[in-house]
Amino acid sequence: MLKNLALPILIFVLLGLFGLSLSKDGYSAYRSQSWPAVDGVVTQSDWSHHRGKGCNYGLLFTYNYSVSGNFYAGRNYRFGGECGSDVKQIVSTHPVGSKVHVFYKPDSPDESVVSPGDISGDTWTSLIITPLLMLLCVFLAMISFKARR
Repeated sequence: MLKNLALPILIFVLLGLFGLSLSKDGYSAYRSQSWPAVDGVVTQSDWSHHRGKGCNYGLLFTYNYSVSGNFYAGRNYRFGGECGSDVKQIVSTHPVGSKVHVFYKPDSPDESVVSPGDISGDTWTSLIITPLLMLLCVFLAMISFKARR
């Protein structure tokens, strides 16, 4: 009987682990809204085009900032990464040399973001779809369990 439930349980566990990794981005985005901010300078602002992948555009974005006399380089525009057509908008809004407000984690200033409280659309989609797929796995496991009784 347990043999018949192995596949739905395995898929459920894998989806759960995937969901946990996404929820870290969501939690960091939420927490970043209360992080302190300092001025920073954009050192790289470009986009790349990928062919044949799920992501057509990738953001190449870095900035420098300092906290309490220590210098840091950040890469996060927002949590969850950048992948999509809004990458070009970000690049045009933040050219190299422009100033940005950098929000940093107080107990770990090397963790930073330019757009606090914001996560990518891909992450939002995954945060919604993952629990639905997990519910589907539970439903399939229940059907399989009842059919074997």
